[in-house]
Amino acid sequence: LQTLCLVSCQFHKEQDCQAIVQALRQNQGLQSISLDGNDGVTMVVAQTLVQVLQQDNLDLTHVLDQLPSILSRGRRRQTAAFPAWNQVDFWLRANQAQRRQVWNQEAAQEHVLPQVLANVSPSQPDVLFCFLRNSPQLFQSS
Repeated sequence: LQTLCLVSCQFHKEQDCQAIVQALRQNQGLQSISLDGNDGVTMVVAQTLVQVLQQDNLDLTHVLDQLPSILSRGRRRQTAAFPAWNQVDFWLRANQAQRRQVWNQEAAQEHVLPQVLANVSPSQPDVLFCFLRNSPQLFQSS
C-alpha cells in the first residue's frame, strides 16, 4: 500500500487522527496519506506527525492536499499551528529528496551523493543542510 485516501472520513476526534499518525511509525511503505476534511487533524496531530517523520518514517511524502494553504495562512497570520505544520512540510520535503538513502549508513557511499544532491531542489537549502549535518560520512574520503 503506497497511497491511502482518508479524505472527509468523519474523523472528528483528535485521538482518531492521532492513532492514524502513530500507525505511520510502522507503516514504512506508505508514501501518501490524505487526511483533508477531518476535524480531528489538529495542531497536536501535526506535532505528533513531526515526531513520526523525524524519527521513524522516511517514506511519507504527502499528508494533506491543503498543506500549502495552511502554510501560506500561517506565514501571514503567524497562527499557533504554523510551526508544527512548517516542520511537517520540512520532513516531507526531506523524504521527497530521498532522505532514506542519506540516513542509511551502509548505502551512503560515494555513488549516493550525486543522486541525493540531484533530488534536493535549489529552493530547499534547509533540506540540503539537514542532509549535510546528519550524514558527514558522505563527505569523508575512504
